[in-house]
Amino acid sequence: MNQNMIVGSDKKFIQYSSYLFYLIPVFLIKFIFFADLFLIFVDIIFLYFVFKYKKYNYFSNFYFKFFLFFYLLLVIRSLFSDDINLSFGNSIFYLRFLLFSLATIFFLDHNKIFLCVLRRFFIIILLILLFDTIFQYFFTHNIFGMEYRYFNDDNFRLTSIFGRRGVLGSYIARFFPFIIALFFIGRKNLLTTKDLLIIILICLISTILVILSGERTSIVLLIFGFTLIFFTSNGKLKKIFKYLLIPIVLISILIISLDARIKNRILSHSFSQLGLNSSKEKIYIFGEVYEGHFKVAYKMFRSNPIFGQGVKMFRVFCSKKENYVSETACTTHPHHTYVQLLAETGLLGFFFIFSIFVLISFILLKSSFFNFFQKKKISLFISNYNNAKICLLTSIFLTLSPFNPSGNFFNNWLSIIYFFPIGFLFYLENLKSTKEHKKF
Repeated sequence: MNQNMIVGSDKKFIQYSSYLFYLIPVFLIKFIFFADLFLIFVDIIFLYFVFKYKKYNYFSNFYFKFFLFFYLLLVIRSLFSDDINLSFGNSIFYLRFLLFSLATIFFLDHNKIFLCVLRRFFIIILLILLFDTIFQYFFTHNIFGMEYRYFNDDNFRLTSIFGRRGVLGSYIARFFPFIIALFFIGRKNLLTTKDLLIIILICLISTILVILSGERTSIVLLIFGFTLIFFTSNGKLKKIFKYLLIPIVLISILIISLDARIKNRILSHSFSQLGLNSSKEKIYIFGEVYEGHFKVAYKMFRSNPIFGQGVKMFRVFCSKKENYVSETACTTHPHHTYVQLLAETGLLGFFFIFSIFVLISFILLKSSFFNFFQKKKISLFISNYNNAKICLLTSIFLTLSPFNPSGNFFNNWLSIIYFFPIGFLFYLENLKSTKEHKKF
């Protein structure tokens, strides 16, 4: 991308408008409306400069075209759903997330301090959440006077500033690999000692927050994140994760063992949901309630296996008498990414997303194999590029993982988090191709 075309006041405007981008993860904590609104503003600013300076090459991005097919599939299917207003109204605006990925590349291209400032924002967020969560742990309310959503020994959880939404652990676990990636993207030199210490601090804070949140799915995601980065990264990042393994395990065991409420939530409550410590003979994959959701989703899939029922149609389908399964089976979504995709987008939507997951899994597996069997030293650029790419791919892997329950795939809050690392991955691919082109 040619940066010389944008100069003067437009260049300053891009720097100032970058704060809309920085504030998106801040508002995801409490004010989702503003996070989504700022994302739209970022898209509009991106489109304005694209058309003003005729930078149409951003749309030639292969990955964008690939995702665009999925978007068109959602829109077309929604037009033939049982509730067009509900389904089409959600799918037609899904394009904003695809544009957000391209806008990310644009801001990275035209704001030299973009990565530095974004890193600082995330570090500040982590420190505030850590202080607030610990405060809430000891005083039953956080620094803003918000109480726990669940304050009993059977279902103890800490939610910090997130309040009643109870997604503290999910926010941390999903953003954790992405924050690590920010320290490697675009780096031409080795990380400083300060950078390495900050990465260690991020790992420790993330572990403490996720364990204290009591969100079992988030704990699984964090374990996946640590494991994938450890086996697939190289250089100093691999050493950091190697030396942090024992301290992180000890911290986790210490927190769980010292508080019976957290232990009960993470271990006993989980075993109970799975049917492992009850008189029930049947063992459930994710829990008895989830199985009811899956049965409804299977009915949806069976009625239209190719195209599904349309975005957000789970709640409509399960509310019909003929589709009744149980009192707890009907909800807004089936709490599993691929079950939802099969039910609402059919095999077409399912294979589109699942193929991405398979591809990412293959890349991570290949990287792990390379690290263990490749003896040659690799260049500094490739090392930094590889670690950045690994962390971003890990972040997306956690998003698409079929091994745990999940939120609504088309939910605004989750979609923003899902698409956050994608634009940075696009940028890395452009950066690599530029580097390779200069060799010839």
